[in-house]
Amino acid sequence: MLNRTLQPPMVDIEHIDFVEPEKYPIAEGIDLYHMKDVPNETARFDLYFDAGKCNAKNGIPAFVNGLLLSGTDQKSSIEINAEINSLGGFLESGISAENAVVSMYCLRENVVAIFNILIDAIKNVAFIEKEVDEYLSDGKQKLKINREKVSFLAQRAFQGKLFASNEMYYSSLEDSDFDNVEIDQLRTFHAANYLNGLDKVVVVGHLEESEINTIIEGSKSLLKTRKSTFDGTLQNEVG
Repeated sequence: MLNRTLQPPMVDIEHIDFVEPEKYPIAEGIDLYHMKDVPNETARFDLYFDAGKCNAKNGIPAFVNGLLLSGTDQKSSIEINAEINSLGGFLESGISAENAVVSMYCLRENVVAIFNILIDAIKNVAFIEKEVDEYLSDGKQKLKINREKVSFLAQRAFQGKLFASNEMYYSSLEDSDFDNVEIDQLRTFHAANYLNGLDKVVVVGHLEESEINTIIEGSKSLLKTRKSTFDGTLQNEVG
C-alpha cells in the first residue's frame, strides 16, 4: 500500500519536448501561429484583437465583443448562427483588460468555411437597434442576478483590492452603463478596434498549406495598422 506520509523522491527533469508552432507572417508585427500535430479531425482558430476593456469606458468594449454576431445588413444573427451550427462550429469569445479573443471550434474540414462566415459577421456587423436593445436588456438582467451571488460579489471585492493601485485594471459594470450606451459609440469602437485591430491569429488542427494561406488572406482586411494606445495609465476599465 502506498505510504502517503512519505514524500516521493525529487527527480530532475532532463528534457521537455515543447511543441513549437509554425509561424507565418501576415504583416509587420502580426503573425499566424499554426499547431499542426493534432491526432484527430478537430480544429480551432483564435482571432486576437486590440479591443480590450482599457480601450474605452463604461462597458463599450464588452458590449461590442458580445454583439459581434448580432447581424449584418445581409444576415440576421439567427442566420449567422444557423450557418455556423450547420457546420458544427462552436463559438467562444472573451475580453480582458488588454485584448479580446474570438475562438471557433469545429472539424478540420469546415475551418475555412466557418472562418469566412465569422470574418464576414465581424467586418459587417450592423449594430441593429433591436439586437442591441435585446442584448443590453439581457445583460442588465444578468448583472442583477449576479449581484445576488456571493461568488460574484467576492470576485468584485477581490479584484478591487488587487488592482487598487491602478483603476484601469478594475471597474465594474453598473446599470447606468446599459442605460446610457449609444449605438454610435459601439460602431466607433468596432471601427477602431476590430476593423483595425487584429494583431494575432492562432490555428490548431491538421490544415493544409492552402487552407492556412486562405486564412491569412482573409485576416488581412482586419489587421491592426495603428499603434496601441495602451500605456498603462488609462483612466477606466469595465468589469
